[in-house]
Amino acid sequence: MVTSMLRIGIALQLTLLLVYGCGGGDSDIDTSHTAVELQMIATPGDDGVFDPAPVWDAADSLWMSHSSVNWSSNDPMLSQVHTRIAISQDGGASWVDIGVDPNQSHLLPDFQVTVGSDTYWATWRFEVSRLFHDPYDSDDSRRWKMLWHRVVAIGNPTPAALFQNSWIGYSSAASPDATWSDERKLFTGSLYNGADMDPIIGPPEFPLDTTLSDDLGGCTVFTEPSVLARSDGIYISLQCTGERKIILLRCDRGFSNCAHLGDLLTADDAAPFNLNDHPIDFFSAPELVDTATATYLIVTGVDDGDGPDNRYNGCLVFRVSDLANALIERDAGVPVLVARVDGSSGSFNGACGYDPHDTADGIIYSEFTPTSSPRFHLFSSQVTLP
Repeated sequence: MVTSMLRIGIALQLTLLLVYGCGGGDSDIDTSHTAVELQMIATPGDDGVFDPAPVWDAADSLWMSHSSVNWSSNDPMLSQVHTRIAISQDGGASWVDIGVDPNQSHLLPDFQVTVGSDTYWATWRFEVSRLFHDPYDSDDSRRWKMLWHRVVAIGNPTPAALFQNSWIGYSSAASPDATWSDERKLFTGSLYNGADMDPIIGPPEFPLDTTLSDDLGGCTVFTEPSVLARSDGIYISLQCTGERKIILLRCDRGFSNCAHLGDLLTADDAAPFNLNDHPIDFFSAPELVDTATATYLIVTGVDDGDGPDNRYNGCLVFRVSDLANALIERDAGVPVLVARVDGSSGSFNGACGYDPHDTADGIIYSEFTPTSSPRFHLFSSQVTLP
């Protein structure tokens, strides 16, 4: 939602299209589904919820980190975004916000910033989170981990996120409803403003544009983290803005060492695809998923449009053929499309989350409806992956 908070979409209908196929085109099997809005009990967001990150606890519960959106009392144009955690004990049929704010963003008040000769209200946003369970970590106190994007946003006259003042943060806990550790500042891109931001928490541990690979030098900001915990390490996909690609890292259990494994998808890979008759210019919001039979990468298609705003245009699913080498299954060089989920025609929709144990929801997608109140919504597609 780092990008989506600033975008505009128009919701027309609540339908989904699931497409199984090969190559870059659609198959002959199209199955339409009616979407169901996911209800979050006791959600604190007066402007709604976004960015689902569901995960099973290997016992009997599903958990989900998500973005909770509120309006600032200081500025009617300023949105506050907090990372929250919800639980489902009925396979995703219902979700309850458990009142946990892992990064304690509710303790950080709005503040004022000066841009040129003007002063604006600003806030810290904690969004696009990824909650995950790491069963391989011998340290029980950090079996649960979370990544998110922390960014400064301002309100009037035009709402904007100041991405030079942002980073990917990390915290851990023994369980999702336990006490979370202090935030660590992990990943930054070339736009990072060290002079102003290093005094907060400290310098980044991994300024990715300079430390891991020359291939990351063109990445201005890293956002939309997704994670798979494996026995050989923690795999992390990130959106690299600037070069418009989805990269893959592998870190150790404690995030003391990381390596760049390669690019999962680039902007060139988006050219063969379209959603709702709109071209896809690049991919965003990656989601790594393990099922019983395969590893998948779910991404959101982004349409540049004719103006300054980008629009999320549904989610596409690709199969990962070799995770350790950042390889996607391809046919004649084109990523093989496994499934596709579209939200309301013409709307801003995407940023999907999925866990195969969420049998009630299937792929959960986000949708922004500017004319409704609240504006941010989550929908259960009931589309599952093999």
